Amino acid sequence: MTAGTLVHFGLFQDGLYHARRVSATMRMEKSIYTDEYAAFLGLLRETRKAASLTQVQLAKRIRQSQSFVAKVEVGQRRLDVIQLRTILHVLGTTLPAFVSDLEGRLKDNRKRR
Repeated sequence: MTAGTLVHFGLFQDGLYHARRVSATMRMEKSIYTDEYAAFLGLLRETRKAASLTQVQLAKRIRQSQSFVAKVEVGQRRLDVIQLRTILHVLGTTLPAFVSDLEGRLKDNRKRR
C-alpha cells in the first residue's frame, strides 16, 4: 500500500488518519466518571447561566421538564449530539464554539496537573 500502512479498521497510519495504538490490556473508563466529563458538565451549566436562563426557562424552551435539565447538568442523563446542539442553540451558542471552549478548558486542566 503506497499511502501508508493499514492499521486498525481501515485507517491508515500515514496521511490524514492516524490510528492510535492501544494495548490489548488498556480499558476505556466510562466517560461519566472522568475529569473531562465533569469539565463538560461544568461548561454546560456555565453556558446556561451566561445566557441568564434558569433550568426551568431552558426546559420550557426545549420542551422538556426542569428535572430533565437538572439530570443532564449533574450527569444522571446523557445527551446525544443532536440534543446538545439544540440546547446550545437555545443558549445562544454553537456546537463548534462549545467544543472549542471545552477543548481549551481540558488543555488548561492538563497543564495544571
